[in-house]
Amino acid sequence: VETKQRYPTWPGQKPQNLVIEPGRKIIVELWHNHPVKDQPLCHVRVKNLETMREGGRNEVQCDSGARLWLNVQSARAELGVGLFVELRGADGVRVTKVLKNSPAEREGIREGDRLIRLQGISVAEMDALDVKSKLNVYSRSGLDLEIKSKSGQLKKISVKEGPIYPRGVVQLSEK
Repeated sequence: VETKQRYPTWPGQKPQNLVIEPGRKIIVELWHNHPVKDQPLCHVRVKNLETMREGGRNEVQCDSGARLWLNVQSARAELGVGLFVELRGADGVRVTKVLKNSPAEREGIREGDRLIRLQGISVAEMDALDVKSKLNVYSRSGLDLEIKSKSGQLKKISVKEGPIYPRGVVQLSEK
């Protein structure tokens, strides 16, 4: 009996972090690559994702006789503050981007906020190199920031480098 190795229909797909909450219903489907047969070869519910071996090849057996393997690993974090700023002359230092799930986002920093003070010093007294240097030097030990939001509210925030979990987008079935 000749067996054929099947490959995913998304060649070159890079591994990504997907958040799957405990108790979430997970169904694995293996689809036929033939346009006439628009139906899955396999439709299996993963009973308990938590018990799958860390990084192991977990075999899923299909009624059709097909087999596939799932590789389950804990998410790998990148480290950083997740904050991007730009000096805008007399307009000061603006937050241009905040990464999702970053320490900056968790502390409530939003795109469009203005940095007023950095480590207790007014950013109006700093040049671009000073701002960049302070952001880099104090990111691990803690950045003390005074921020003015778009609404005009002033807030003091302390943020330091921490995990940022990049995540993919996935449609999950309801529980």
